[in-house]
Amino acid sequence: MALKIRLLTLLTTPVLALAVGCGGDVTYKSGVDGSKTAAELSDADVQAICAAAKETSEKWAENNKDALCNLTGGVAGALAGALGGGDPVAACETAVTDCKSKAFVPEETECNPKLEGCNVTVAELETCFNDTLAATEKVMDALASLTCTELTSENSNNALEQYVEPASCVAIEQKCPDISFGEPAIGTSTTS
Repeated sequence: MALKIRLLTLLTTPVLALAVGCGGDVTYKSGVDGSKTAAELSDADVQAICAAAKETSEKWAENNKDALCNLTGGVAGALAGALGGGDPVAACETAVTDCKSKAFVPEETECNPKLEGCNVTVAELETCFNDTLAATEKVMDALASLTCTELTSENSNNALEQYVEPASCVAIEQKCPDISFGEPAIGTSTTS
C-alpha cells in the first residue's frame, strides 16, 4: 500500500492528492538499464529516473485534465456542503469551470529516491509504475465523465474505489517495505 501511495505521489498534484491514474498513451520509461538493481544506480541513473517521472507526470496531467478538474470540483462541492458554504453542485461547477480555464503548470519539487538496501531492478520499478498507470486509467475515465450532481452525491467515490493495486507493486513492497521516492518528482497546479 505504501508503494502505491508513493508512486501515485509522483503522478498526482498537491491540490489533487486523491486523484490517481494516467492517460492511455503515457508510458513511463526511465532510459536506465532495466537489469540494474537499486543498489547499483549512479547519481546519473537516479536523475534519469526522476526526469522520466517528471515527463510522465506532465503528460499525465494534460491527458487527465478533465478528470482532475472534475475531482477538484467534487472536492470543492464536498467542502461547500460540509462547511455550509453554499450549494455543493454550484461550488463544484464553479471549481470545474475555473480549473478547465487554466493551464496545468509544472511545479518543481525534489525527487530523492530512497532505495538503499532494496534489491529490485529498474525494470521492476518501471513495470510497477506502468501497471499503476494502467490500473488507474478507468478511474480517470470515470471521473472525467461525471457531472457535478454526480460528483457531489454520496456515490461519487465509486470511481476512486475502482483502483486495485497492481501485483507488480505489491511484490516490490514485499521486497522493499521502506522504499521511498521522497517528494513528488513533479506537481502541477493551475494558473491562468
